[in-house]
Amino acid sequence: MRETTDVPNRKSRPPPRSQGRLAEPKVAGLHALVVDPHDDSRELMAEMLRQAGCRRVTLACDAATARWHLRAVSHDLVVTEVRLPDARDFELIDRAQAEGLLPQATAVVFCSISRWAHAAIRARGARALCKPVDFDQVLHTVRSLMRAV
Repeated sequence: MRETTDVPNRKSRPPPRSQGRLAEPKVAGLHALVVDPHDDSRELMAEMLRQAGCRRVTLACDAATARWHLRAVSHDLVVTEVRLPDARDFELIDRAQAEGLLPQATAVVFCSISRWAHAAIRARGARALCKPVDFDQVLHTVRSLMRAV
């Protein structure tokens, strides 16, 4: 059974304030899709995005469920683990791009990353996050992606 959850933003604490930077891209109000086969990682990333101000965070545990969500609802941001049980390496990203489903803001999460993988992610217009991720790294990456859109 595939696990999916669509959870509205729960404000457990206010998002961090920008530290004097001008024209920071807005994270508040974004609809994000988090794809990760590991329950703990998926929930942690979702909570980080909620704390950053995402309006809605949708969860998927595999590529098939992620593609279903991408077809059903428009997302502003996708954060995905590259190693999914039903997809090889960049298959989710490549198929979603080919079908016109992938938003311009895409982050790929790795347990470990090589120079080849980092270059492959950049070639796809995405950004890399290496596990373990922390809140500041997620926020910086999301802002960087939104600035590029």
